[in-house]
Amino acid sequence: GEEGKEGEEDEEDEEGEGAEPEPVGPPPPELPAPLEANPLLNSMPRRIVYLTLETDELKSRRIETLRLQQEEKERRRRQREAAGDDAPPEEEEEEPVEPEEPPPTLPEDEEELQDLFGKSAGDLLSTMTPFVPLPPLNGDGTTPGRHPPLIESPDIDPEEVESVQTAEEAVIRTLLEKHGLPLLRLHADGRSPENVAELLRVATGGFQGLQSPLPRALEGAADEPKELLRVDLTDLQASRRWSPWRLHCPVSLFDKALTLGDKEFAAEYNGNVFVFADAAKQRRFCTWPKLFLQEPPRINLPGMHLGYMITGPRGYRCKELATKMREVYGFDIIDIKAIVDEAMELEPMDMKADEDEEQPEGGEQPKPSEDPEIAPAPEAEEEGGPPRLKLAEREDILGGRPLGMDTLVRLVATALKVERNMELVKQQKAAVEQAKKAIADAEAAGEERPADIPVDEESGEPIVPFSEPLRKPERGFVLLGFPESVEQLQALQDQARVEFERVMILKLLGDEPPDLTEFLTERGLMPSKQQEASEEDPEGTEGDKPPAEPVEEDGEPKPSPEQLALEAQMANLEALQALEGLRLEEVPMDATEEQQFLHIRKAIDPFYPVVLDPASMAADIPVPEEWNEEEAIEAARDDDGNITEKPARPTIPWGPYGPYCPVTFKADDWLFPGSKEFQHTFGNKVYALADEKASEAFVAEPVEFIAKGPDPVPPPPRIMITGPTGSTVARQCQLLSEAYHIPVVDLEKEWVKVSTERLEAVKEAKKERERQERLAEKARLKAEAEAEKAAERQARIDAGEEVEDEEPAADGEGEAEGEEEEEEEEPEGDGEPEDDGLDDEQREELFVEAMRTVMGRHRGACIINGGFFGDLENEELSDEMKTARTLQNLLVKARRIADATVILRCKNDLAFENTYDAKAIDAEDEALCELAKAQDVEGLLAKLAEATLISEDRKASFKSFVEELQGTEEDGPPDPLPDAPEELLEPEEKESEKAKARFIERKKLEQEALKELADKLTEARAKPMKVAVDRGEVAAHQAVRWHCRPFFELRASLFLRHQIAGLHPFRANDIISRGLARPSIFGDVDPMVVDAPRFTGRDDALQFPVVLRGRVYYPRGEEQRKAFLERPNDFVHLPRPSRIVIHPAAAVCGPPLSGKTTLARELALRTGAVYVSLPEVIAEMCRPTALPSKLSRDIQSHLKGGSKVPDSVLVEALQQRLVSPDVLQRGWILDDFPLTEAQACAMDKIGIIPHRVFFLDLVEEYTFTRSAALMNKGSDSDADLVQQEAILQRMRIDAYCRNAPLVRVFYTLAYDNVRHVDGSKSLWATYDFALKEVSGCITHRLEYYRRTSQGLAARVHGLCWSPSRVHRSSSAWLQYCPVSLTLANELLSLA
Repeated sequence: GEEGKEGEEDEEDEEGEGAEPEPVGPPPPELPAPLEANPLLNSMPRRIVYLTLETDELKSRRIETLRLQQEEKERRRRQREAAGDDAPPEEEEEEPVEPEEPPPTLPEDEEELQDLFGKSAGDLLSTMTPFVPLPPLNGDGTTPGRHPPLIESPDIDPEEVESVQTAEEAVIRTLLEKHGLPLLRLHADGRSPENVAELLRVATGGFQGLQSPLPRALEGAADEPKELLRVDLTDLQASRRWSPWRLHCPVSLFDKALTLGDKEFAAEYNGNVFVFADAAKQRRFCTWPKLFLQEPPRINLPGMHLGYMITGPRGYRCKELATKMREVYGFDIIDIKAIVDEAMELEPMDMKADEDEEQPEGGEQPKPSEDPEIAPAPEAEEEGGPPRLKLAEREDILGGRPLGMDTLVRLVATALKVERNMELVKQQKAAVEQAKKAIADAEAAGEERPADIPVDEESGEPIVPFSEPLRKPERGFVLLGFPESVEQLQALQDQARVEFERVMILKLLGDEPPDLTEFLTERGLMPSKQQEASEEDPEGTEGDKPPAEPVEEDGEPKPSPEQLALEAQMANLEALQALEGLRLEEVPMDATEEQQFLHIRKAIDPFYPVVLDPASMAADIPVPEEWNEEEAIEAARDDDGNITEKPARPTIPWGPYGPYCPVTFKADDWLFPGSKEFQHTFGNKVYALADEKASEAFVAEPVEFIAKGPDPVPPPPRIMITGPTGSTVARQCQLLSEAYHIPVVDLEKEWVKVSTERLEAVKEAKKERERQERLAEKARLKAEAEAEKAAERQARIDAGEEVEDEEPAADGEGEAEGEEEEEEEEPEGDGEPEDDGLDDEQREELFVEAMRTVMGRHRGACIINGGFFGDLENEELSDEMKTARTLQNLLVKARRIADATVILRCKNDLAFENTYDAKAIDAEDEALCELAKAQDVEGLLAKLAEATLISEDRKASFKSFVEELQGTEEDGPPDPLPDAPEELLEPEEKESEKAKARFIERKKLEQEALKELADKLTEARAKPMKVAVDRGEVAAHQAVRWHCRPFFELRASLFLRHQIAGLHPFRANDIISRGLARPSIFGDVDPMVVDAPRFTGRDDALQFPVVLRGRVYYPRGEEQRKAFLERPNDFVHLPRPSRIVIHPAAAVCGPPLSGKTTLARELALRTGAVYVSLPEVIAEMCRPTALPSKLSRDIQSHLKGGSKVPDSVLVEALQQRLVSPDVLQRGWILDDFPLTEAQACAMDKIGIIPHRVFFLDLVEEYTFTRSAALMNKGSDSDADLVQQEAILQRMRIDAYCRNAPLVRVFYTLAYDNVRHVDGSKSLWATYDFALKEVSGCITHRLEYYRRTSQGLAARVHGLCWSPSRVHRSSSAWLQYCPVSLTLANELLSLA
């Protein structure tokens, strides 16, 4: 052993001769745990509340309460004994309470403990409640009883109290001086602890801001994620909505990882649904949700390093798409080709080593190291520098040889700044091999595996961690040109640990994709055959001969090098697509660049705004048309048959366009209602699209059609009025045009004109096309004839025959002859109409486009005359063409439905009278009959030429008789002239009756067409309004204007009207408490009146809520709510109310029996304020069970001594009542106080100043009359017995007459807040006057605070400012008018 030690020492001396051994120090300290964010950051107090308490009377109050309860119990017991009754069950002596079982203990297993806390989503309070024992109700837990024993308070040394108060005052003084915190002193004397707590809450103010509920775990979702939106909700509760993270875990994204969540680990927070990757992340979120929601989700957050690769045949558009990704997301572009080009411009990485090895002049060659253990230094790039090549690699490139796979991996890793990973991977592999060798050696020696080498249980491979953390790219990146094969991809992942989030491959998609080679050739990425031939024959020696394709031995054409390279690339891409675990996305090559980039964004960015999938993500869209109120009411009844909330008609959460199509709105500036079949959910809002084409455009890119910034402005109004003949459609259009000063459009006339022009243009184009075809056919025949003639001539020449040369025709002769031949005579006469060459579908499309042209976006506000009945009796058209030309078909397919359609209705008789004159028709017919009787041929002919009222059949009968009178040309007129037939002169029906029958028959056809129009418009969500014109022109016009009012006068609210909905108070509180909505900027103030009083104490103050775009408003009545729902735009932009809350503060004074108490109580009821009566205040303070205080004892001592209670004590008692929580929250109405000037001064001294002091004026006769009426009534109440004493009323009247004028003068001179009320008027007039005054003074104060907060001028008269305050607040102009001095240079005094 000693020899071995000496040998070791010798070796140490040889290795380190003259070197001192390094001291072995202590191991390095462990790294401290990462600091957690402080949840109490910025927790400086906002206000100081100083509670004062002169004497603690709580103990004596409890003893007195127990004593009174015991006396009451004993009194009832004696009464029962005297009556012979048994004690009731609730008062029988109770059995001793047995001690409860001890609470359960927490599980010791770590997994069970985690599961326990996971069920409550990390809520410690709810989790630990079952495991913490509650304190017993009795004091020590051994003595049974209902109440705990009283604990004796220890004696407190006064000096100790004084020292504590001194220290508190020092702390408060420091906070006031250094931090400027407001101080609030609350006196707790005479108040219970519960009352003090409520007073503290009210005095310090509520929480200013949105109170979000804590996150709650969601359980019970089935297959689809959309079920999370409704799980655990009743039918009356609103659905949740998806958060911006949608199906991705926000906690993982906070940790810089893009991970899909699992619906089993979902939570609700602030009305949004979040899903998490596992239970631990769910628990982290529920513990502190705001930590993970500080910024919106995106894939390019700082610290994220997602990798993507774009590849495709011949690199088609890869670089352009990568550039767009860099512009949008800030990704780095790693282009292997550009990297190699840049590396070729740089100095090779091993050039420096070669220069160091060169021998300088006169120097000696360095001797190579003979130690085999010393390995040469590895050639590595400088970390953080640009990618470089080695000399050998540079020579390979210059020699046309490809770079090796390891070289390409190194270049990519260097560009990503993760080249250190390659060394770490090599070290780990070496360590793994050493671990395997150690395990093998141990097994060979029959020993156990070394304990310090962990082994994977499944594979048996040793587990060796990296010596240091792997490097990550600085940000996301896009890789171009590499890897191109599976081997290269695996090498990049294995050697550099570079992972890809998604690989995009450009590919020709579809059932029958085009040929790839032709596709690339058309875009210049593959050489054409002519280009290949020009490369093979650059000098053009082959002339104009077509290039011959190279042929292989088997006869197949030999592919070009570019084709071989393309085939190899496509084989590599197919191999990449077959690789498992690689997330691939196929991008259509034949799409536009913008469409390709949009496809890529949707594939890589899960937070890109897209339309939610209706099958898995989007909530079910309600169908209000199918809702049945009776069925909903029956379903809402509970087991007892009661209804807690009346079911409301379901509403669709429309987007900013309401039910109108956003695609049509943006493209055509036209309001077209969307279809139920094409409704989509985007951004938790519903959008309806016009048709399938518009739906596809919206789904492809919804952001393009959603207004950014301010609300969309509706286009100009377009109103259509239609109706059958005789319903005065033209007149109503004219009246509406005059009312709104907009033009009238004759739709049928303009459409017929445009469609006819287009048909003529189609026919002309067809004729021109046929002409060109004829010319081409003639040219072909001529060319064939010339070729045949030339061949014949050549054959004769070949046969040796002599052929004379043909003289060329003179210039222009052949052309002239050809032109003469081309000219064809047009057909003359009335032949059959020309065929336009269109089928029914094409012709219908032409008609639809004509309607789009007529009603294009150029068409501003207009009234459309919708009489469209020209084709009803057109027998030349087929049924299909008639359907295609109907108004409803054209409007729907052209997407040109008017904003509102009014269909006029009229009875047959009135319609006929409005269209025809029956007397004129009969008169015209009678005139012809008279001429026929007279056998006046010339007169008949002249009258028939002028006749316009009788029917054509009637005209034909008269013309037939005229022909009989004229006779034939050969024989002339007959002699004698025949008489007119009797059926001609005396028909069975009058001509007017026949005209009316024909009119009614046509009107029926028009009404059927109008019914089809109405059904089609109703189906398209544009239900027409029907107006009867039987009541006259003026009444019909008023009805039409009433129906058009929402589209003209209220057009600013056209979109908002569909986004607003009335709510039940329960539902409003539910959506606010769950975070689905929040109060509007008006809070609980009436949003329809500027500076409106709140009156929140009224029972119906907040009973009519409405919700608009996630904000809840509170109108003050059903009529006000209807007005708000009809025109919300008129109210939502009103000035923001003042944040200062003003509650009613009024005093009611007057002579006896003048109605003071009645007015005060009614005013308190109407304003929601607290009715305050000083006798009731004193009685409440002096109750035996009231908490005693110094003030209550003073009052009791004066009352028991029979002396008058001083005014100061009364005012102090009033002050304590007015600072109670209910009064601070609702305001006060003081009844019959102050009575004297001294009391008014005492109130003024402590700051109790009523906004209004009402004095009821009533003569003495009314007082005595009302007193006598009470006496005759015979009431036995104590109050009425007092009021019946006439002598007492005289004394009270005298006292009032002495003191009331002084009180009135005091308040008038000091605050000008006195208002006189005529007590002899009706109750309603008195109530309305008082309510108007109270509301007016509150509105005045709110206006003052609102305007001054905005830096505007505000009136101060009527604010109850004292003269001294007005003097202190005077400006530099004093009592002079600044406006007159500035504008007119006049000095006007207002004093």
